[in-house]
Parts: sequence; structure tokens; C-alpha cells
Amino acid sequence: MTRELETIDKSLEETVLSEREEYSGRLLHVLRREVKLTDGRLSAREMIAHPGAAAMVVLDDENCTVLERQWRSPLDRAFWEIPAGKISARAALRFVIVNALLFIVTASTINLLTGLLSPVALFVILMYSYCKRFTALAHLVLGLGLGIAPVGAYIAVTGHFAWPPCILALLVMTWCGGFDIIYALQDADFDRKNGLYSIPARFSARVSLLFSILLHAVSVAALFWFGSFCPQNGWLWLGEGLFTLILVAEHLLVTPTRQRNIGIAFGTLNGIASTVLAVFVITALLRG
Repeated sequence: MTRELETIDKSLEETVLSEREEYSGRLLHVLRREVKLTDGRLSAREMIAHPGAAAMVVLDDENCTVLERQWRSPLDRAFWEIPAGKISARAALRFVIVNALLFIVTASTINLLTGLLSPVALFVILMYSYCKRFTALAHLVLGLGLGIAPVGAYIAVTGHFAWPPCILALLVMTWCGGFDIIYALQDADFDRKNGLYSIPARFSARVSLLFSILLHAVSVAALFWFGSFCPQNGWLWLGEGLFTLILVAEHLLVTPTRQRNIGIAFGTLNGIASTVLAVFVITALLRG
């Protein structure tokens, strides 16, 4: 049934030749598209573009929520609605700038090196949001944004640079990059349609999962490399072994033809992996 629908949808698909804005309002925009139909005829489409919104329903201790009564002019009547709070692009930019400055000031109070490196951390974190517009390596940028955390924590505590936290950063970067590729399999069609970049959007599911496996192989190598700087005992070895087995389980659960387990592999197993690794490595350090 799905393949039949895909065939039908393909036969109905229109090619957009041009698009122009007829009206620009505070909230809505009216667009006119010139399109080519599947039989070769030309036609026009007029539509209203809405910026979109997200809603959250919050319950209090008595399982009650708050609604407000709003008058809606197009329908000439009042409705019960979820309260809306809108933030303009300019207000969002001001919010980001103020918090970025506070971040730099706060980092500078820890020690000189954290203050000097704080703009670098900000650049990596903020850059990730734009990476899918121009590179399929956005998965690694996400991993780098998380991976620099142990380096930053070490510098904050000690005030100087060292290599072992960088090995831990490599572990986190490739681990997160690998499971982000798995998660991005769900978005491949959307990314292709909207001109966004990702490994699943550029390659097949099979090749994408091979990239994920390679990154996780680097993660395991980095884990044992980092472990060589820790006290050698059974707790450490057990933690390294369990972490490796969990990564293997992720790739057994998700295959090119079996992607329904992505939620379990991405969310559940990675949560277990991080907890297990932290518990056993901390225990190894305390008992070392």
C-alpha cells in the first residue's frame, strides 16, 4: 500500500517554476507560485505562509491547566485557547547576545584560560545550528559541541591544558556523531526535500550506518586509550567492556531494513551507556 501511494504521489507532484511574495504582514505572508503540472500545463498556486508554532499544555498539582478566551475575527466568535507567547527574531537575537556575554564573563571569573577559550566554545555550539545548511558533517559538529565539555571542565578545575581530556573529547565526539547519524535516518527524506545536509540525506541508509559504525569504532579505541591513563583494575575494564557491548547492541537493533528501533538505540541505550561508563570509571578512580 505504501509503495502504491508513493507512486500515486509522484504522479501528482508539481514542479515549482517561480515564487513571489504578494503580501507581507506581521504574522502571515501571501505567496504566489507558478507551477508546472505533470501533464506539462502551467498553473498558479496562491497560499498563506505561517511561521508555525509549538504548544505546551502544563498541568498543575491538581491536574488543571490554564486556558484563555480569545476573539477570532475570521470566525466572528470567541474560543478557548492555550495561552500564546511569541518571541520576535530581534528579541531572540538580543537574548542570545546577552547570554553569550554573560557566559564569557562567568567563564572569565574561573581562570584566565577558561575566559580566553569561552568564545571558542560559543562558536562551536552556535555554529552547529547552521551546519546542516552547508555540510553533511553536522553530526560531528554536534559531537564536538558535546565533546569539548570534558576539556572545559578539566581546564576550569586545573587552570591548564592536558591531553587525556582531549582523548575523552574524541570519544564523546565520535560517539555522539555516530548515534546522531542513526537518529538522522528518520529525517533523510525531509532533509533532501528542504535542501539540508546530513549523511543519511546524501548516502543510503546502509552507507550511513557504516559511517556510524566507523565512528563508534573510533569511540571504542578512544575509550581504551583514555582508560590507559586511569588506574588499571576490574572496575575500569568492566565499564569499558559494557560500554562497547552497548554500542554493538545499537547496531544490531538498527539496520537499513529495520529502523523502527531507532528510538531505543538512540535514547534508551545511549542513556544506559553513559550512566554505566560514568559509574564504573568513577568507581575505578576511587578504588585506584
